[in-house]
Amino acid sequence: MKSDKRVLLGMSGGTDSSVAAMRLQEAGYEVTGVTFRFYEAGDETGYLKMHGLWPPKLGMKHITYDARELFRSRIIRYFVEEYLRGRTPVPCTVCNNELKWALLAKIADEKRGFIDFYRTLCA
Repeated sequence: MKSDKRVLLGMSGGTDSSVAAMRLQEAGYEVTGVTFRFYEAGDETGYLKMHGLWPPKLGMKHITYDARELFRSRIIRYFVEEYLRGRTPVPCTVCNNELKWALLAKIADEKRGFIDFYRTLCA
């Protein structure tokens, strides 16, 4: 779909983000999905295939962004430090605020003229 209304959508690979993509398309938006690669156990990347299933079926572009180093240095380090201090870490809140939103904005800025705004779903 070609449209002058474009959106970058954070996609978890689940139903919610896929339905959000469909709803945005129905509203006339050209949607590009982005999936963040935050962490893997060993060389396990099967989850990336799952994330990439819906965008082609919906006729939309999809970006996989490797954020593993940022995730390790900010979120995992934060989690360990808070835990060792005897506090309860809230890694999802920190990740949403410090990584997901910031990375979506960065990608949107890099795609200037292509993506007018961005959305994400908390996953």
